[in-house]
Amino acid sequence: MPADTNSTLLGLLLQGTGNNSNSWGENLNNFVFTYLENAVAGYSAISVNGGSDTLTAAQHRTMLLDFTGTLAAEQTVEVDNTTKRWIVRNATTGAYALKFKTASGTAVTIPQGGICELWCNGNDTLYVGGSFDASGRILAASFTDGTISLPGIAFASEPAMGVRRVSSGTMALTVGGVDIATISATGVNVATGLALSVGGAAVVPSGTEVQYTGIRAPTGWYFEYGQTLTRADDPGLLAALTEAFTADTNGTTTLSNVSADLRNLGLEGSTLEGTGMATGAVISSVDSATQITMSLAATNTATGGAVRAFPYGNGDGSTTFKLPDARGTTAFGRGAMGGTDAALVTFAVSGIRGERLNGGGGAQSVTLAANQIPSLTSTGNNTITVNSTRGDVMVTPAAVGSGSSSTGAVGQATITSTGVNSISVAYTNGSQQVVNKMPPARVRNVIIKR
Repeated sequence: MPADTNSTLLGLLLQGTGNNSNSWGENLNNFVFTYLENAVAGYSAISVNGGSDTLTAAQHRTMLLDFTGTLAAEQTVEVDNTTKRWIVRNATTGAYALKFKTASGTAVTIPQGGICELWCNGNDTLYVGGSFDASGRILAASFTDGTISLPGIAFASEPAMGVRRVSSGTMALTVGGVDIATISATGVNVATGLALSVGGAAVVPSGTEVQYTGIRAPTGWYFEYGQTLTRADDPGLLAALTEAFTADTNGTTTLSNVSADLRNLGLEGSTLEGTGMATGAVISSVDSATQITMSLAATNTATGGAVRAFPYGNGDGSTTFKLPDARGTTAFGRGAMGGTDAALVTFAVSGIRGERLNGGGGAQSVTLAANQIPSLTSTGNNTITVNSTRGDVMVTPAAVGSGSSSTGAVGQATITSTGVNSISVAYTNGSQQVVNKMPPARVRNVIIKR
């Protein structure tokens, strides 16, 4: 009769024909049903402390492997190179890894504190499934890289949203086929046109102006020199540098039922664009919370038309807009911030509209007029010599007291007095000279956030 054999995977007793007369029931219970039960639901508690161990046949057969102990070194557990699946709990302590491998295969790590699935394919390869703690929280898992349209970690209800591996050392947060942000060892890079926010507010909002000593504008910023930008490319910056509202037009210079209160925002002088706006129309005044006066009459009558104010210029009037021009200028805080004009920079004195956005003016030098040069008066017992190269010196001899003398010619006068006299020397200016008004300065670049 043929001898009994054992199954390849679980070692189940395979009876040879005619064998085990009167004892097959016992063998069936001990070496088939018990083995199968252990393979499906069996439990093995294994204590380890570091080093190398091999699962016994009974441990290898059980479904649940529970490892405990304090690891003093890395622990490697060898399993048979047969197709088999286990649920493994790594309850060890100590700062060392628990690893599994076949005799000739590469070791895989079971995360400490977690419960995970371990599978051998019978070809010297082990796979580790997601690792969970006792509460079902994920401790470790391995995912595919995924693609921009189907990230490796995604949501069942929204498979195009999740996390994907872009390249070595770089991952991305992907939403709807767009990498919203990439993360690597060098930092977090937010996609162009998006703002990094904390608590719902952008960390650096679009329109932020910064003095910058770097040579080239950094990514996500522009040099600020009054250039024209495309609205579709920079919607965040467009929104920051302009004001959108609705209003009623009636073919006059008055806009009524303005949806936004534009008082004290410095928008006077801003170019207007929208329903019924004449080309080149600007805000002449903000009359109330709901009314504006324009420089040019509206071209039609409309209710609730969309309007936008451009303090820095509206480009071609449809697809572009302009940035502020910071070249060669010093910034002043707008006087009416907070609702009350501080009136420290006024048009009457400086020629600068200090209450308006984009108000500008000033010069690096000034030419003094004749009436800006002070007169020269000397009183006392003096000997005065006046040398004039700026024009004529006029001396009146009668002004000289008793015992005195005067000499001199046009352009030079010498007056000598032995008494107490009051002497006035009057002169007229020649050509006015340019006076430098520039304070000490250091030139920097100015950049603006997209």
